[in-house]
Amino acid sequence: MTDRFSRSLVFRTGLTFAAIVLLALVSIVASVVVADHMEGDAAAINVAGSLRMQAFRIGLLIDRPGTEVAMAVADFEARLASAGLAQTVDAAGDDHLVQAWQRLQARWREDMKPLLSTTPVKRDEYLARVNDFVIDADNFVRLLQYASEEKIRTLRVVQGLTMFLTLALVFAAMYGLNADVISPLYALVNAARATGRGDFTMRVEHVTDDELGVLGQSFNTMADDLSRIYGELEERVHAKTVELQRSNDALDMLYRMSRLLSEPGNVQPRLPHVLGMLAATLRARVAFTIGSAGGDFRVITPDGEFPSAACMEGFPDWLPRSSDPLKPHRLQVFPVALHQQVFGHLSVEPGDRPLDAWAEQVLRSAADTMATALGLSASEEGHRRIMLMEERAVIARELHDSLAQSLSYLKIQVSRLDALLARGADQADIKRIIDDLREGLNSAYRQLRELLTTFRLRIEGAGLDAALIETAREFGARGLDVRLDFRLQHCPLAANEEIHVLQVVREALSNTARHAHAGIVQVSLRQVANGHVQVTVADDGVGMPPRPDKRQQHGLVIMRERAATLGGNIEWHSVEPHGTRVTLDFRPTYLNS
Repeated sequence: MTDRFSRSLVFRTGLTFAAIVLLALVSIVASVVVADHMEGDAAAINVAGSLRMQAFRIGLLIDRPGTEVAMAVADFEARLASAGLAQTVDAAGDDHLVQAWQRLQARWREDMKPLLSTTPVKRDEYLARVNDFVIDADNFVRLLQYASEEKIRTLRVVQGLTMFLTLALVFAAMYGLNADVISPLYALVNAARATGRGDFTMRVEHVTDDELGVLGQSFNTMADDLSRIYGELEERVHAKTVELQRSNDALDMLYRMSRLLSEPGNVQPRLPHVLGMLAATLRARVAFTIGSAGGDFRVITPDGEFPSAACMEGFPDWLPRSSDPLKPHRLQVFPVALHQQVFGHLSVEPGDRPLDAWAEQVLRSAADTMATALGLSASEEGHRRIMLMEERAVIARELHDSLAQSLSYLKIQVSRLDALLARGADQADIKRIIDDLREGLNSAYRQLRELLTTFRLRIEGAGLDAALIETAREFGARGLDVRLDFRLQHCPLAANEEIHVLQVVREALSNTARHAHAGIVQVSLRQVANGHVQVTVADDGVGMPPRPDKRQQHGLVIMRERAATLGGNIEWHSVEPHGTRVTLDFRPTYLNS
């Protein structure tokens, strides 16, 4: 406990101030004591000095009659025996002063006063002895002054000593304050400012056992901890920065891969480039194996494509040279599969250590992206095959329903002509058969041209509306004023739906151009309240005849078949006062998804 207090700045500072206050109190008490002891000194000196004058006064009054001499003697004796004088002499504690006072009293009592009691008074003898009395009185006064001055000197010594000690304590306190408080405090402030600027190398050298020393030790410990934590944070920030940069590179690579794989056309020729991006991002060797275990397979690397022949020149030496790509030595394999359909395996040779978690995630994402692209490519290929088969079926149906029937009709007419010629029939009958043959040939030729136009028809990337605008321009050149109202911008139709809608509109316009004798044709396409698509072709021509001829009826049959293919229905009827309206109504396939 004592050591702890002795090491405390507060304790030492308090002790210093207590010593200064104590010295001040000593000086004050000494002044009070000396002043108290000197309280009667002045009066005693005054009384002792008045004895000389009273002695001479008594000598002057001897010759006067009356009581003046007695009164002067009584006053003299009262002065000589005064209590203040006796108290001052006793308080001085000086033997010489006591002896001088006793000698003065004895001289008066034994030498001076008896001369005044004789009759007559021995005046001359009294005056002769007054000088000796005055000399003794002067000596006594001088001793009283010396005693008083001695007290003053003692007070001066005490005050001087206390002042010296006080100044010494003040200087010592200032030195201690500078050494123990101000300098360490400045060092702490400078270290704190340096720490605030991010400099954690500053340390406080004042590490004593006092309060500021403990604070310095705590600051140094805190600075060490901050430096360590700051270093750890810098390392973590650097690691996070590297991780973020790596993630950005991986995301950028996956984005570029997705864009590359999403381009139209066959995906496989672009796979080496994709694998090259993967290898550059992962800094590993990557290959894509197409095929299944136990069967023939192909290997695609950033350098190109290799068949299953492992002895082929340039075949990657880090890949297994066998027909089973799923049993590598140090490879990590990621399946490239979509909806349980396996397209192949992504093989990665990471080097001396396994792949990190982020690299595995990137590879899984890349495998999923490749599987999606390959699946879409396979789906597009299958869709193209289906479209080709459907197109061939449409061509066969169109040929069967139009040109084949016309040729069959012509074949029948040729058989009739042959029979008439064999019987030698009338020329008029033969001419009618020839006219029918000519009309049939013209009709077949016209149908062939329309079929060729239909088979060459394509809907390019601009969409159905652009194809309808081109159709309107084509029939406008044939004399029709075709006015198009297209309101299907937000209704996504499938490709086969767009083809059938376009063919229905073209067939309706073709019938109008051939049979209606119309001037204006209004073509509108819109989506009605129930989600169905409604296609309307209305003209201002002569209207539908009660019994359409076989050529017009053939076109109506074709439109009905197309409507049935779309899962809808088609109607046509005359409108008042004149004109024909053809209406196609069907439910688009996107509503069923």
